Amino acid sequence: MIKMLEKVLENTTNSQILSVIGMDTQPLDFNDPTIKNNFTGRKGLGRWQWAMNLYATEYNRTSKVPLNLYMPGLVKTKVLANEPQPMRAFVKLMNILMGITTEQSAENIFIVLNDIVSKKKKGTCYSWKKKEDFRK
Repeated sequence: MIKMLEKVLENTTNSQILSVIGMDTQPLDFNDPTIKNNFTGRKGLGRWQWAMNLYATEYNRTSKVPLNLYMPGLVKTKVLANEPQPMRAFVKLMNILMGITTEQSAENIFIVLNDIVSKKKKGTCYSWKKKEDFRK
């Protein structure tokens, strides 16, 4: 989608791309690139997140449009609700202990976007860990 929109973005003043990805990256296994063996949603998501990091680096090298990444941390959603046990129970527990609300995550995205615009960032990976660190 990014490549398909690139010409429009290049011709739009102050355009930018912010890709929201997770922090759990898993490099490609060249012996099983399609995850035919032992597929899990978490493994697929981890590989996509790893690939997005690589893509962002290359894209920023060749494009005029800034592409930045944002890793929101653990957000209280149901995205991993169908994972097999014990992962599902672990995610529920971690959401209780350290997950942030979707509203807080949305607020953080606006903070990131404002930082990108005000400092003309390109190729930056933002990561939310705890409120005190994030807002500095």
